[in-house]
Amino acid sequence: MKANDRERNRMHHLNSALDALRSVLPTFPDDAKLTKIETLRFAHNYIWALTQNALSRTDLSDIPYHRATVLLHPPRLG
Repeated sequence: MKANDRERNRMHHLNSALDALRSVLPTFPDDAKLTKIETLRFAHNYIWALTQNALSRTDLSDIPYHRATVLLHPPRLG
């Protein structure tokens, strides 16, 4: 029973952390809630895009943003 309680507690903390991460990612209000893997991929790609922007010092504000593109075509890890 204790292992079950630990796993439930671990998942509760993981879900809370993912909810906190979702709250700081730029999404549209009418978007459906991102899945766990979508949240992690989106956060990775968002951080990558912000880093690239900072490194290149290029203003990306005129480039249309589309979440599906970021989710479906992420940069390669590693």
